[in-house]
Amino acid sequence: MGFARQLSSTEIFEQAQKFSAELRKENQRLSNVVMMGMGEPLANYDNVMEAIRRIHNELGIGARHITISTVGLAPRIRKLADEDLPVGLAVSLHQATDEKRSSLMPVNDRYNIAELIDACRYYIKKTNRRISFEWALIRGQTDTPESAKELGNTNHHYTNTNTNTNTNHTNTNHTITNHTNTNTTTNTTYTNTNTITNHTNTNTNTNTNRYSSQRPFVSCQRYSVESYQRI
Repeated sequence: MGFARQLSSTEIFEQAQKFSAELRKENQRLSNVVMMGMGEPLANYDNVMEAIRRIHNELGIGARHITISTVGLAPRIRKLADEDLPVGLAVSLHQATDEKRSSLMPVNDRYNIAELIDACRYYIKKTNRRISFEWALIRGQTDTPESAKELGNTNHHYTNTNTNTNTNHTNTNHTITNHTNTNTTTNTTYTNTNTITNHTNTNTNTNTNRYSSQRPFVSCQRYSVESYQRI
């Protein structure tokens, strides 16, 4: 597996456009979009922002119903805060100490938890919007009582941010497909923003319940989209 290139804004937009068209055939509508999956959206910043504007303008999906999920690129979080576009932000935290988070997510060596939280504070202050924090439950690593205590201590230390940990993942790189909840009426598509090559397994599916700090973020139909290049 290796990185080939960033997706263009059109390639990102077309993923949402495809599922929007399919839902219309069933007299439904695509109402939420999450930028996540096989790539880091904020590393492909300009193309992602252009795609979001097209999704908003051409598909009629409000910016508040579009969420960007990031591993925590602090400077780009600040840049996003300065945009005149009220999209949602979800941060993949997954560990509550720098040592453990760096072992799981090397990006933490560049932007540690303190710097990440500082950028999140800036985002909240600038946009007056809450942030969702994502936590993957990995057996023996992030699902222990010790991890919960560390997260609680982190949340207590950074009192200006709200943390929710009701996410059930098994792997942070997995995508979500065919999750059904009969009590909801929302259709969400998860779009990929980077291109990955040399995959031997095209898709791994896991059922996930994601919650924001403001309200439940669930859907009755979730689509994972395959848009990486194979060589």
